[in-house]
Amino acid sequence: MGELTEKQREVVEEMIMGQAVDGRIGCGKARGIAKSLGLPIKSVGIIADDLSIKISQCELGCF
Repeated sequence: MGELTEKQREVVEEMIMGQAVDGRIGCGKARGIAKSLGLPIKSVGIIADDLSIKISQCELGCF
């Protein structure tokens, strides 16, 4: 998969921000976002980093 469109990125950002608590989002939630949108997990991780949101409780070493 190539780069995300601006709209896809906006949707991911909104979903991350909507589920983040105290600057963190759980790994399961991040993977759920990726799966629900059909995007690579890495894309969600990069966007979370860009938003300064830490991914916690990593279950698979994806982030």
